[in-house]
Amino acid sequence: MSEIGHSSAPSAKHSVVRALAALELLGPSDPVAELSIESRRLFASLALSRVEHHRRQEIGAGAVTSTGLLHALWELPAGVPIPWNVLSGRDADTLRFHGSRWVQDDGACVVRRYEPAGKLRVVAIHDERLGRALERVARVPPVYERVAVWTRSGRRRGAPEAHLAMAAMLGIGIVAVEDDKPSVLVHPAPAQPGMPSVYRWWMAELAYRNWLIQREPTARADAWA
Repeated sequence: MSEIGHSSAPSAKHSVVRALAALELLGPSDPVAELSIESRRLFASLALSRVEHHRRQEIGAGAVTSTGLLHALWELPAGVPIPWNVLSGRDADTLRFHGSRWVQDDGACVVRRYEPAGKLRVVAIHDERLGRALERVARVPPVYERVAVWTRSGRRRGAPEAHLAMAAMLGIGIVAVEDDKPSVLVHPAPAQPGMPSVYRWWMAELAYRNWLIQREPTARADAWA
């Protein structure tokens, strides 16, 4: 898995928020976080788990961005006592050393208290070149609804038919934004199942981390334990 960072582009984020709202893909309280993965800047709509967010705020925990810890947590069903001796040595050590805020140790058993910070719904890429936006968002697994947000200039009012056909074939939505007004050109296909949930957890935690940082730059956003 690649490490994902964060950056700042208020105007691009504003266009993406308007585009997702036009597609009716943005809940009234869904935060939009900016990510950068493999040199691609993207925006993700996170359906935040308010219960888990408040729990973490109360105990001073942030996002779980360690893939090792997430893999260990993924092995445990939520709320079910699991004997320590059935876990692999690596998972048991990871949970004992780094899982104090995410599991409960009952002696012979361990109970997962961790829940994902939320669920990623939509991934969007913003670009002034529609072809480039499509190419980049196509690399994102279709386990999310994918949208290319195109800033349309006066010189390029019409989208090439080849790009519209490609988007429809790949299930990628296209929203053109001109003078702060979004126009839906292609609706995205529904997200497809098939990616292991630990990957979904990881992406959601990264979006949650960046959202925390964007809300309060000095806040503690990453947490191992």
